[in-house]
Amino acid sequence: MKVINVISRDVDMYIARIETKIGICNVNFRVLGSSSLLNVILIHQTISNDMYTLSDSNGWWEGVVGYNQVLDLEKYTVFMISKLDVIRIGITNFFEIAEIEDKILSSFGVEKIFLNIGGSFGGAGALSFSTISDKDIVHNIIISFTHQQYNHQVLYRRIILKIFNNAIDSNYAAKLIQQLNVLFYRSPIAWEELDLSVEIYLDKLNCKIPSVKSNDYISMINMLLEFEFSKTNIEGLKGKIHLVFSKNDNMYLKDHIEEFFHILTNMGKLSYLHELVSIKGHDAFLIEQNKLSKILSNIIMEE
Repeated sequence: MKVINVISRDVDMYIARIETKIGICNVNFRVLGSSSLLNVILIHQTISNDMYTLSDSNGWWEGVVGYNQVLDLEKYTVFMISKLDVIRIGITNFFEIAEIEDKILSSFGVEKIFLNIGGSFGGAGALSFSTISDKDIVHNIIISFTHQQYNHQVLYRRIILKIFNNAIDSNYAAKLIQQLNVLFYRSPIAWEELDLSVEIYLDKLNCKIPSVKSNDYISMINMLLEFEFSKTNIEGLKGKIHLVFSKNDNMYLKDHIEEFFHILTNMGKLSYLHELVSIKGHDAFLIEQNKLSKILSNIIMEE
């Protein structure tokens, strides 16, 4: 696997032509901020959004990444590499995708990663990257994700696949599933604090949910079902490991993330637990970015 060349297509947009085991792949990615490469941040996106939302006006990370934000583009160089471009040619293994990401960073001369960060689906990407990369990684920030699947997650994902497999309109099914995700991801108490009717909330939610192609969604769900992070993988993790959780997350439970934390510490890894206090559950890190920013700021100030 190697980078054939990198082409600049816009101010911060690039395309890398990668030679993979199944052919040539064009991978879009963004490089934002400082050109010094002294403080590199690699962000792994969630299922519902890819690289194109970064620093857009409605992007998931607009409250975290940007000038005068906690991940200040005056100081940091932020890489966001599209996993979807790789997934669409048939490479659906997190570790193989991480190899491609590592090759792209190497083509820029990157030798050190200050923050390797991902939440949910992106958490699997961040863990995989930390294991396979030869880069010096200072901090891994794994948000609302852990080292293994639990039965409630497998059950829910299998149900999602059944809905897709039996749907007449797959695009409608994708929207419906994303609404079900919001319901499943949060504890019941969150819904008692709505300040508007359920009907109005559903209408607003339908407008805000990003469009995801059904085939992409199915591929990424299958990737999560197949993801295994073994003891050997854990041993290969580099740098400090920060696990961020929310007590009201019904998908990745506090107890499960604490279990991962104890495994890490027992294996001699420098590991830390951070609570994102929110009723927004699994989506808290996407919605309450001011609270995520405080956690990131505390981590950065340790240096």
